[in-house]
Amino acid sequence: MLVLNTAYGRFCNGFEVAIEGGELVFMFDGSQADDAPIEGGDAFLRLANLVKPAGAFAIKTTRVVPGPSGFSAFIDDIDYSYVDAGEVLQLAREFGPLFRHACADDGVDVVREPLEAWYAAARVLNFAVRAEATLADPPRASEGALDGEVVYMVEQNCSGIHVPKPAISWAAAKGFGGAIPEPYRTMLDVPAAMLERSHHPIPFDDGGVAFGRWASDVGFTVYGCLEAPCEPGLERAAFVMGGKDVRRGDFAPSSETLTMQQSLTELIVQQLVSVHLARTFVGWGVVHDEKSGRDVGSVGIQFNSYLERIWYAFGLHHSHGKLGICKHCGRLFSADKERKSTKVYCSKRCQEAEKDERAKARRKRARAEARRNEAPN
Repeated sequence: MLVLNTAYGRFCNGFEVAIEGGELVFMFDGSQADDAPIEGGDAFLRLANLVKPAGAFAIKTTRVVPGPSGFSAFIDDIDYSYVDAGEVLQLAREFGPLFRHACADDGVDVVREPLEAWYAAARVLNFAVRAEATLADPPRASEGALDGEVVYMVEQNCSGIHVPKPAISWAAAKGFGGAIPEPYRTMLDVPAAMLERSHHPIPFDDGGVAFGRWASDVGFTVYGCLEAPCEPGLERAAFVMGGKDVRRGDFAPSSETLTMQQSLTELIVQQLVSVHLARTFVGWGVVHDEKSGRDVGSVGIQFNSYLERIWYAFGLHHSHGKLGICKHCGRLFSADKERKSTKVYCSKRCQEAEKDERAKARRKRARAEARRNEAPN
């Protein structure tokens, strides 16, 4: 019988895992699982790094696309490259199941999760971490981290959702495509009633409001929106996206005022966290007390799966403003122990490799210059 420790979203049972026909097959037994789950930034970074954008990878804060109200029903995700199945298997041995998708097989407790569902979970998390790394400290993030992924739109004199019309509506959208496999699809297909608390608008003194929105029935698309009232027929530069900062409390990635585009993208990140935590609940769980050396009951947020726990850790961590994108390889990293304006590489190896590449480029330019100087006039 599988027993879920809801304090961590992980099963208490020991297990072995193998890959069979494109699935991770977790075979549980009667032994006790390791007590210490992977916590903090390590878990969400390791899952996010199972994939990497295949093309150029940062937010173009000046790119605004005017147009009619609304977005295309499907906004395709970008292309990614994937680590091989062996690396996913290694992570599965440490994490256990991500989705709590269990079935009985000949009297043995077995959990089957498709590899493609793990890759899909990594894609969504990879975007959120890259977005937050770019928002937290743009100089440290790669210059192309979100290019082409976030679509911006602005509309004047529209019928506002939360403010009296006429209004100006700014919006940003990020789509993940329709090919989200089970059981991840079920997790993301959140009933509207569960998301109501995360859709409440953030008010401004001038009557404007900001809010996030999630649409699972149109290709899994997340929106960040801001509406501000305006006078009928008012001529306003719809392309000007400055002047609003929609950050909330500790979820501020920087002490500086965000541009409109950055604020809308921050709303997208916050909404993704809300979607993944929509089914969590407050209740009693069992945690290990380091001082007494024993397990104790504790009231707090309870998780239905380890993926929920990972997104909770990201939600706590992203307010620190110390996530980065390696300038050399594009991997995501945490700079918690560094001055956030100094660390731009995920490892010493990448730093040295980048240094070597710059040196080779200089030598190549020098040789080309020498050949030009030696050529007869």
